[in-house]
Amino acid sequence: MKQAQFMNRGEQFFVIDESTRYHGECVWSPVDVPGEGLRPAYPVRIFVKSIRRCGLAGLFPLSQSKRLSIAKLAKELLVSSEQGCSIELLEDY
Repeated sequence: MKQAQFMNRGEQFFVIDESTRYHGECVWSPVDVPGEGLRPAYPVRIFVKSIRRCGLAGLFPLSQSKRLSIAKLAKELLVSSEQGCSIELLEDY
């Protein structure tokens, strides 16, 4: 199963890849869309360095290549689930 979703009013997101869950931080500004409520005003910016693997004992750091891989997966899944979504991956923040 692969899934991605914004959480905490869009300040964070999670990605599930098979049975592993990852959390990361992102930033966007909300816009009120009539009939739909608050939606992200794009582009959404994902902070690649913030991505961590989740486990029972907490969050675990990942290598840069794994963080980038998960960020790309999150981007792909979020773009497919959010109509007209634009997402930027920020690696240096």
